[in-house]
Amino acid sequence: MAQVKGDEIVDQEKSIRNNLGSPECVDVRNVKLFSQAEWKRLNGQIHGDTEELKRVEEKRKANEEVHQTSKEMVKNWTNTFLGARQKKLDERAKRLAKEEQAKVAIDLEEAKYQAKQRKAAIDEAKLKIYYQTDRVRKFHSALTLTEVLKEREMQLEFKDLCKKLNDNKDRAYVKKLQKELEEATLEEQQKAAERLAKNVENANFLREQMQIKQEIKKKQQEESFAEGEQLRRQLIEDQLERERLEQLYRENATRLQIDYQDQIKGQKQMKEIERLKEEEEEEQCRIFAAAKKKMIERRVLREREMFKAREDQLDKIRSHLAELLTEAGEEVDERIRQSMAERDLAELQKEQEKAKKLAQTLAEIESHRVAQIQQKRKEMEAEKLAELEEVRVRAATERALAEYEAQCAQAKLKKYKQLSEEYLEQQRKKEEERRLMREREVQFCATSHKLAALEEKVFQDYTKRVTEHCKANGRNVYPLKMAARTTANFGLGSSLPGETSVVDYVEAQGDEPDRKTTNNDNKDNNNENRSNDDSARKNNNNNNAASVGRSSSSRLAKKAGV
Repeated sequence: MAQVKGDEIVDQEKSIRNNLGSPECVDVRNVKLFSQAEWKRLNGQIHGDTEELKRVEEKRKANEEVHQTSKEMVKNWTNTFLGARQKKLDERAKRLAKEEQAKVAIDLEEAKYQAKQRKAAIDEAKLKIYYQTDRVRKFHSALTLTEVLKEREMQLEFKDLCKKLNDNKDRAYVKKLQKELEEATLEEQQKAAERLAKNVENANFLREQMQIKQEIKKKQQEESFAEGEQLRRQLIEDQLERERLEQLYRENATRLQIDYQDQIKGQKQMKEIERLKEEEEEEQCRIFAAAKKKMIERRVLREREMFKAREDQLDKIRSHLAELLTEAGEEVDERIRQSMAERDLAELQKEQEKAKKLAQTLAEIESHRVAQIQQKRKEMEAEKLAELEEVRVRAATERALAEYEAQCAQAKLKKYKQLSEEYLEQQRKKEEERRLMREREVQFCATSHKLAALEEKVFQDYTKRVTEHCKANGRNVYPLKMAARTTANFGLGSSLPGETSVVDYVEAQGDEPDRKTTNNDNKDNNNENRSNDDSARKNNNNNNAASVGRSSSSRLAKKAGV
């Protein structure tokens, strides 16, 4: 029975030792074990700085919250230095606002006064310009001729009277009349000289104004040309900058593609190096396992030889004891059998304890080996997951790059479409502006015809009243009727074809130079100003022309009466 149990123990040891000879086995001597206190101490040393920084950050946040709370509490206090200073600043701001309002009111009053002064000056200039129109000047010349004819008649009458006085020998009366005539002639000459000086002054003033307008017009043309040149240069610079940016974008895209290919090659090389390293590690593990297996086999053979030698020795002892027992008798044989049984039992117990310890050690080794295998498998799975994640990130990057390029192409296409739509819209607006300009020209011609008719009506009314006044005072009205005739050139303007009347020039003298500029960018604005001027003339020219005609006719009527 002891022999059978010994064989079972030997077979169990063989199976355990065969399992230990596998390449997946890990030596317990290469594993470091830590106690719980040692593990906590190491964790405290590793993560101690992080915990300390966290405590310092929490303390800083608490102090900052207390500071903000106290700052909000004392923000609106007026009994502190900052509160008093803020109160003074608010009062100063209110005082400055009141002063600014007073200044604005004064500026408004001054602007109104200046507007009144400008309106009075404009009215006076309109009246002077109205007096300088061709037909009015021609009519005034006819009026002067009428006065000259009247004076000639008076001189003839005086001559006849002088003859009569000579006949009547009334020298004293003749001298008196001569003296009065000389005084009247001198007075009339002085008035004529004053009128001539005033007319010369008005002509000089108008000449200066025309020169100023021409200089302003020339300066505006030069500024428009300079602005056009600057815009052209800026457009060329923008085009060059756009081409440079596109070149940089293409270079960056090429460089990114090259870097991406280099990165892929580097990753492939790293994978190849890791694979070779793993193969070397597996080869070392196989060599180590083969050496371990040989060592265990030698150890088993050596133990088997020792066991066989011990069995041989036991057999010798048994045979010797059997001989002794046979010689000593049954009693001695009984004692020997008992002692042998006790010794076999003790050896069996020792062998069982030894086998139990060996099985426990092998079980621990097996569990550690399984744990190491699982850890190795987890590490390999983690590496595979990392590789898969890297592949996923690379694919996402490639998709993002493709989407970005597609978006760029779509944005560029959208930009080109928008530019084409803008160009078409600008072309449509230009066509619409040309059509409106033609309509405005037609409307301007119709308005000019109406204004000419109104001017003719005002002029005829003025000449009629002056003619009637002169006729009532005994003047020769034939020159006035000839000057008041309706000519082929309608209105009060110049007799040259294609020129506008003086009233139109007065109403639009601030806008005419701008309307005649050749700059393409200013044409639209000038046409708008021209249309605004035409609409303003429709509403205001009737009253202005009538008032100018009435004032001028009344003044000339007074002169004729004198």
